[in-house]
Amino acid sequence: MLFTDEQETISASGEDTQELKTLIEYAEELSSLVVKEVNTLNVVSIEEHQVSSTLTDEKQNEEN
Repeated sequence: MLFTDEQETISASGEDTQELKTLIEYAEELSSLVVKEVNTLNVVSIEEHQVSSTLTDEKQNEEN
């Protein structure tokens, strides 16, 4: 038994089970890559914000 719902139980053969395990592993790997990419984008966004903020501060200091 691979999945149990309140109303239905789905069973799979050994071959199907292996295919599902492979798909699950692929999905987990893909999910991990997406998380890494999002984290990288967040870091870049934070760095860009810091640079922008620094430039704004420098401009305000020059005006004063």
